[in-house]
Amino acid sequence: MSDTLVVRRMAPAWMAFLCNAGRVVLALLRHAEAWHQRTRRAAADREALAHMSDRELIDIGIPRGSVHAVAERAWLRDYPC
Repeated sequence: MSDTLVVRRMAPAWMAFLCNAGRVVLALLRHAEAWHQRTRRAAADREALAHMSDRELIDIGIPRGSVHAVAERAWLRDYPC
């Protein structure tokens, strides 16, 4: 009989643990998905900028050597909005 009481008292603790573990896993998956989307967007931006001529890049104010930094949005880390 006492074993049954121990199991019943532990059940809410295990359920809370599993619930919290599930939240952590979901947060990690959301973080990974956001990282993946940023990486894909940066690759698309880099490709689009790489196909522009030097004149087109100069017109929009980006030197050819800064294409990677612009695609990675490095300026947002330095000057957050």
